[in-house]
Amino acid sequence: MNKHKGFTIVELLIVIVVIGILAAITVVAFNGVQKRAENTKNVAAVNQAAKLLTVYKEANGDYPTGIPSMACIGRGYSSSICSQNADGTGAVYESTLFNDALRTVGSLPQPSTKVLTRDMGRTVAGASWQSSSRMIRYYLNGASSPCTAGGTGYNYEDVTECRLVLP
Repeated sequence: MNKHKGFTIVELLIVIVVIGILAAITVVAFNGVQKRAENTKNVAAVNQAAKLLTVYKEANGDYPTGIPSMACIGRGYSSSICSQNADGTGAVYESTLFNDALRTVGSLPQPSTKVLTRDMGRTVAGASWQSSSRMIRYYLNGASSPCTAGGTGYNYEDVTECRLVLP
Protein backbone atom coordinates (compact mmCIF):
# COMPACT_ATOMS: atom_id res chain seq x y z
CA MET A 1 0.00 0.00 0.00
CA ASN A 2 1.40 3.34 -1.12
CA LYS A 3 0.60 6.29 1.19
CA HIS A 4 1.24 9.76 -0.17
CA LYS A 5 1.30 12.64 2.23
CA GLY A 6 0.89 16.23 1.08
CA PHE A 7 -0.86 18.05 -1.73
CA THR A 8 -0.45 17.73 -5.45
CA ILE A 9 0.83 20.65 -7.47
CA VAL A 10 -2.63 21.13 -9.01
CA GLU A 11 -4.24 21.43 -5.58
CA LEU A 12 -1.64 23.98 -4.49
CA LEU A 13 -2.13 26.03 -7.67
CA ILE A 14 -5.89 26.08 -7.17
CA VAL A 15 -5.47 27.37 -3.59
CA ILE A 16 -3.03 30.07 -4.77
CA VAL A 17 -5.42 31.22 -7.52
CA VAL A 18 -8.36 31.39 -5.08
CA ILE A 19 -6.29 33.44 -2.60
CA GLY A 20 -5.22 35.78 -5.43
CA ILE A 21 -8.83 36.33 -6.51
CA LEU A 22 -9.94 37.07 -2.93
CA ALA A 23 -7.03 39.50 -2.46
CA ALA A 24 -7.92 41.36 -5.68
CA ILE A 25 -11.57 41.69 -4.63
CA THR A 26 -10.50 43.03 -1.21
CA VAL A 27 -8.15 45.66 -2.69
CA VAL A 28 -10.80 46.93 -5.11
CA ALA A 29 -13.41 47.15 -2.34
CA PHE A 30 -10.94 48.95 -0.03
CA ASN A 31 -10.13 51.58 -2.68
CA GLY A 32 -13.84 52.35 -3.12
CA VAL A 33 -14.26 52.74 0.63
CA GLN A 34 -11.30 55.16 0.79
CA LYS A 35 -12.78 57.34 -1.97
CA ARG A 36 -16.15 57.48 -0.24
CA ALA A 37 -14.53 58.30 3.11
CA GLU A 38 -12.53 61.22 1.65
CA ASN A 39 -15.64 62.52 -0.14
CA THR A 40 -17.71 62.26 3.05
CA LYS A 41 -15.03 64.18 4.97
CA ASN A 42 -15.15 66.97 2.37
CA VAL A 43 -18.94 67.16 2.35
CA ALA A 44 -19.08 67.34 6.17
CA ALA A 45 -16.45 70.10 6.21
CA VAL A 46 -18.27 72.09 3.51
CA ASN A 47 -21.57 71.82 5.40
CA GLN A 48 -19.80 73.10 8.52
CA ALA A 49 -18.03 75.90 6.62
CA ALA A 50 -21.29 77.04 5.01
CA LYS A 51 -22.93 77.20 8.45
CA LEU A 52 -19.98 79.10 9.92
CA LEU A 53 -19.98 81.59 7.04
CA THR A 54 -23.73 82.13 7.46
CA VAL A 55 -23.36 82.69 11.22
CA TYR A 56 -20.40 85.02 10.59
CA LYS A 57 -22.46 87.05 8.11
CA GLU A 58 -25.38 87.30 10.56
CA ALA A 59 -23.06 88.42 13.37
CA ASN A 60 -20.93 90.84 11.33
CA GLY A 61 -23.21 92.00 8.52
CA ASP A 62 -21.11 90.42 5.74
CA TYR A 63 -18.85 87.51 4.97
CA PRO A 64 -15.20 87.79 6.10
CA THR A 65 -13.43 90.74 4.46
CA GLY A 66 -9.79 91.76 4.22
CA ILE A 67 -8.77 88.27 3.15
CA PRO A 68 -7.40 86.99 -0.15
CA SER A 69 -10.02 86.73 -2.91
CA MET A 70 -9.66 82.93 -2.66
CA ALA A 71 -8.60 80.97 0.42
CA CYS A 72 -8.39 77.32 1.42
CA ILE A 73 -10.95 76.23 4.00
CA GLY A 74 -9.15 74.60 6.91
CA ARG A 75 -5.49 73.77 7.37
CA GLY A 76 -2.96 71.04 6.66
CA TYR A 77 -2.80 71.19 2.87
CA SER A 78 0.41 70.17 1.12
CA SER A 79 2.61 73.31 0.92
CA SER A 80 -0.43 75.23 2.27
CA ILE A 81 -2.00 75.06 -1.23
CA CYS A 82 -5.44 73.60 -1.97
CA SER A 83 -5.48 74.32 -5.71
CA GLN A 84 -2.96 75.18 -8.41
CA ASN A 85 -2.23 74.80 -12.11
CA ALA A 86 0.30 72.23 -13.32
CA ASP A 87 2.86 75.00 -13.95
CA GLY A 88 2.51 76.29 -10.36
CA THR A 89 0.44 79.36 -11.24
CA GLY A 90 -3.06 80.15 -10.01
CA ALA A 91 -2.40 78.78 -6.53
CA VAL A 92 -4.99 79.10 -3.76
CA TYR A 93 -3.36 79.21 -0.32
CA GLU A 94 -4.40 78.69 3.27
CA SER A 95 -5.28 82.03 4.88
CA THR A 96 -4.78 82.55 8.59
CA LEU A 97 -7.05 85.62 8.42
CA PHE A 98 -9.88 83.65 6.81
CA ASN A 99 -9.53 80.64 9.11
CA ASP A 100 -9.33 82.92 12.18
CA ALA A 101 -12.54 84.67 11.04
CA LEU A 102 -14.32 81.30 10.88
CA ARG A 103 -12.95 80.37 14.31
CA THR A 104 -14.70 83.40 15.85
CA VAL A 105 -18.07 81.68 15.31
CA GLY A 106 -17.19 77.99 15.67
CA SER A 107 -14.61 75.27 15.23
CA LEU A 108 -12.62 75.27 12.01
CA PRO A 109 -13.75 72.60 9.52
CA GLN A 110 -11.10 70.27 8.16
CA PRO A 111 -11.74 68.97 4.64
CA SER A 112 -9.73 66.15 3.16
CA THR A 113 -6.25 67.26 2.15
CA LYS A 114 -5.81 64.39 -0.31
CA VAL A 115 -4.51 65.87 -3.56
CA LEU A 116 -6.52 65.04 -6.70
CA THR A 117 -5.45 65.75 -10.28
CA ARG A 118 -7.98 67.46 -12.51
CA ASP A 119 -7.81 68.27 -16.21
CA MET A 120 -4.51 69.55 -17.65
CA GLY A 121 -2.62 68.62 -14.48
CA ARG A 122 -4.37 71.07 -12.13
CA THR A 123 -4.12 69.74 -8.59
CA VAL A 124 -6.91 70.30 -6.09
CA ALA A 125 -7.73 69.26 -2.53
CA GLY A 126 -10.43 69.86 0.03
CA ALA A 127 -12.35 73.10 -0.34
CA SER A 128 -11.82 76.82 -0.90
CA TRP A 129 -13.75 80.07 -0.46
CA GLN A 130 -14.05 82.60 -3.26
CA SER A 131 -15.15 85.87 -1.63
CA SER A 132 -16.06 87.81 -4.80
CA SER A 133 -18.72 85.28 -5.83
CA ARG A 134 -19.49 84.05 -2.28
CA MET A 135 -18.80 80.54 -3.43
CA ILE A 136 -17.38 77.44 -1.79
CA ARG A 137 -15.58 75.12 -4.22
CA TYR A 138 -15.07 71.59 -3.03
CA TYR A 139 -13.63 68.57 -4.76
CA LEU A 140 -14.82 64.97 -4.77
CA ASN A 141 -12.90 61.94 -5.94
CA GLY A 142 -14.60 60.28 -8.92
CA ALA A 143 -16.40 61.51 -12.00
CA SER A 144 -20.07 62.37 -11.51
CA SER A 145 -19.88 62.20 -7.72
CA PRO A 146 -23.00 63.82 -6.25
CA CYS A 147 -22.52 67.26 -4.67
CA THR A 148 -24.34 66.27 -1.48
CA ALA A 149 -23.36 69.47 0.36
CA GLY A 150 -25.21 71.36 -2.35
CA GLY A 151 -24.14 73.29 -5.39
CA THR A 152 -23.55 72.44 -9.01
CA GLY A 153 -21.12 69.72 -10.07
CA TYR A 154 -18.61 69.89 -12.92
CA ASN A 155 -16.73 66.79 -14.05
CA TYR A 156 -13.02 66.91 -14.82
CA GLU A 157 -11.67 63.46 -15.66
CA ASP A 158 -11.87 61.56 -12.34
CA VAL A 159 -12.67 64.62 -10.18
CA THR A 160 -15.97 66.37 -9.53
CA GLU A 161 -15.76 70.07 -8.67
CA CYS A 162 -18.80 71.28 -6.74
CA ARG A 163 -19.62 74.97 -6.52
CA LEU A 164 -21.90 76.06 -3.70
CA VAL A 165 -22.96 79.73 -3.88
CA LEU A 166 -24.09 81.27 -0.60
CA PRO A 167 -26.76 84.01 -0.46
